[in-house]
Amino acid sequence: MHEQPTSAEPTSSSEGRESNGRFAKGNRGGPGNPFARQTAAFRATLQRKVTERDIEEIADRLIADAKAGDNTATKLLFQYVIGKPQPATDPDKLDVDEFRGLQEAAVPPEVFAAMLRCVPLALLLQLWPLLIEAKTSEVAGLVQETCARADDKDRRRQERAAKKAARRQRRRDKREQARQATEPAAAPSPNPVMWVEVVSSRDGASPSSPRGAFLGEPREEIGAGHGVPRRRRVASPARQRGTSEADPHRPQPAR
Repeated sequence: MHEQPTSAEPTSSSEGRESNGRFAKGNRGGPGNPFARQTAAFRATLQRKVTERDIEEIADRLIADAKAGDNTATKLLFQYVIGKPQPATDPDKLDVDEFRGLQEAAVPPEVFAAMLRCVPLALLLQLWPLLIEAKTSEVAGLVQETCARADDKDRRRQERAAKKAARRQRRRDKREQARQATEPAAAPSPNPVMWVEVVSSRDGASPSSPRGAFLGEPREEIGAGHGVPRRRRVASPARQRGTSEADPHRPQPAR
C-alpha cells in the first residue's frame, strides 16, 4: 500500500517560478525598469523646453475649450483646480461626523503643555543661524583654551628641566671645588736627571777592544718628574779615554 502525499510539492518551471507562483531557488528577480534612465532623460528634456509662457498659453487654450463646451477640457480643468468630487455625506451620520470633527480638532492637555514647552518652528528658523554662530564661537574658545593650557604645561616642563639641570651643574661644581680643596698640590719631583747607560755593539769593530768589538753606550735621559726617556748617543769608554772631559753622572771607578 503506497502512501499518497497530502500536499503536492512545488515544482520549478522554466520561468524561474514554482507551481504555487513563488520565485524558485536561484531566481534573481525581475530586471526592473530598463528604461528608467531614458524616461528621466526625456522628462528633463521636456522641462527644459517648456517655459512659463508655454504653460500660460496652454492654460488659456484649456479654459477656452472648457468654455466652448468641451467636457473633456472641463473635467481636466476642474480636476486640477477644484479636485476630485468627494463622496456625498450620509444625512443619518451628520451628528457623528460633526463629533468626530470636533474630536479630531481637540488637543489633549499634555500635548498643549508640551507645545508650550517647545519653540515655534518659525522662531527656531530665525534663531538657528545665531545659535550656530554662538556654538562656533564657544567651540573656538574651548580649542584656544585647550591649546593655551598645553603651551603653558610645556613651558612649565621646560622650566623645571632647566632648573634641574642647573642644580645638577651646581652640585658638580661644588664637588669639584671640594675635591680641589682637599687634594694637595703636586710637589716638584726630587729626583734629578738620571742617565741610564745601555751597552750595545752597534759601532762596529775596534782594534783596541779585546775581541775586536767597539762598544757604544746609548744613554737615556729621564726628565725630572716626567719619566719620559730622551735617548742620545755617547762615546764608549774606550773612545772617552784620553779625554779631559768626564761624565758627571757616570760613577767613577774606585782608585
